[in-house]
Amino acid sequence: MATKSAIVAVIQLQWKRQQNESTLREELQRFLRLAQNKHADVVLFPEMTGLLLAGPLAQEKKEALKKKGGFLDRLFGGGTPELSDVIPTLIAEHSEALTEQYKRLFGDLAREFRMLIVAGTLLARSEEGVIQHRAGVFDADGSFLGWQSKLHLTAAEKATAQEGDALNTFEGSFGRFGVLVGNDLLFPELARALAYRGCVGILCPTLAQSRSGWQRQRLVAAARAQENQLFLGQSFLVGESDLFPDNRDPLVGRSAVLVPVELSPRADGLMSEVGAEKVEGVITGEWNTAALHNLWHTSEVCVRDMGRGLLFHELLAFDYQSGATIAERTSDVEEVAEIKVDIEAVLPPEALALPVPTVEVPVAPALPQPTPEVATPPAQETPVALDAARAVTELSAPPTPEGTLVAPVDAEEHPHLARSEPIIDPESGYYLGEKPVEED
Repeated sequence: MATKSAIVAVIQLQWKRQQNESTLREELQRFLRLAQNKHADVVLFPEMTGLLLAGPLAQEKKEALKKKGGFLDRLFGGGTPELSDVIPTLIAEHSEALTEQYKRLFGDLAREFRMLIVAGTLLARSEEGVIQHRAGVFDADGSFLGWQSKLHLTAAEKATAQEGDALNTFEGSFGRFGVLVGNDLLFPELARALAYRGCVGILCPTLAQSRSGWQRQRLVAAARAQENQLFLGQSFLVGESDLFPDNRDPLVGRSAVLVPVELSPRADGLMSEVGAEKVEGVITGEWNTAALHNLWHTSEVCVRDMGRGLLFHELLAFDYQSGATIAERTSDVEEVAEIKVDIEAVLPPEALALPVPTVEVPVAPALPQPTPEVATPPAQETPVALDAARAVTELSAPPTPEGTLVAPVDAEEHPHLARSEPIIDPESGYYLGEKPVEED
C-alpha cells in the first residue's frame, strides 16, 4: 500500500477559443508552470478541456476542405461559427483525429512537466463505437493510463453522447484513485464503489452555469470525501462559452481540494479553494496518505468500520436489481396506493350473502322518577262514583277544537247520541246507566 504524499494541483480554467494547437499548448503550459512552482505531482483540468482542440481542428479541416466547398468551408464562410454548431460534425466525422490530438497534446505535457495529468473531458468515440464524454488519464512519463467515461448525462447531453457503463481505477505514486465526471459525483454509490476498491482519492472535472449548480457540486464533493474518508479534487471550467446551443449563461465555480474534516486546517473539509467563481486560478493541496490511513483507524467515527453492508444490501438489492430510478420506483408506489379495491370482484358470492352481525349495546337502567304531587280535589256534593262516570265520558269524547261549529244531533237518526242523564242507585250510589231526557 502506497503511503507517499502527493501535492495535487487543481486548475480553474477559463474557456477561450484557440485558433491553432500551438496557442492552446502555450496556454496549458502557462497553468502547468504555475502548478510546477507549487511542487505539484498531480494536475486536474476541468470538464470539456479537451474540446479546446475542436477550434484548431475545425480550422485545420476548413483549410483542407476549402477547395472542395465542404461543410466546414460553408460553415466558416460567413465568419467564425458557434462551436456548438461545429462540434457535432467534428465528432461524427473526425472523432479519431480529435482523439489523437488530445492524447498527443496531454501526453507531451505530462512528460514535459513530469506530472500525472487528468486532462478533462473530450467528446470521443469509445471502443464500442459510441460517442461519450471521456476524461483521459496520463502518467508522469507521458503514457496513457486510460479513460473514464461520464456515467450520468442530462437530457441536453444525451443529444450528442451516450452514457458510459464502466467505473475504472488508476494507480499513482500516492496510491489508487478514481475519476468522476460532472454530475456523476451526485450519486454516492460511485464514490462508495471506489472506496471499496481501495481508492484514497477522487478527481472530479466538472462545470456549472449557475451559483446553485456549482454549490450543489461542492456540497456533495465534501460529503463524498467525508462519508468515505478519502481525498477529493474538483476543477471547474469558467467564463463565457459557446459550447451549449440553448444556454449562453456563463460558466462559474470555485475549484477546491477537499479532505475529511479531521485533516483540514479549519476543520471544514477544505484544504484550499479558488477565491472567486469567475476567475482563473491554480490551487494545491496535500494528499497525505499516511495521515489518511491513520484516520481510518483512529477517527472518532470510523465510518469505514461501521458500515452495515448486509443491511444496505437488504434495503436496496431489489431496487438496484430492478434498474429503476428513484422517480420510477416512487411512481410505482403512488400508483399502488391509489388502487381502489372492488369488493364484489375480490370476495366470493357466499361471503357477500352473509348477514351483517349486529352488536348488542347494553342500555343503562332508567333512573327512578319522582312521583308528582297530585292536588286534592275540592269536596263535591255529587257522589264520587258519579264524578268518575262523568270523567270517563269526558275522556272518551274527542275534544272539540276552539271555534268549531257543532251541528245539532238528530235523536231519531242517532239515538245513541241523544241527550241522557245517568241513573244512580240511591242506596249504594253506584252508576246504573243512562236514561233519555225528554225534550221540553
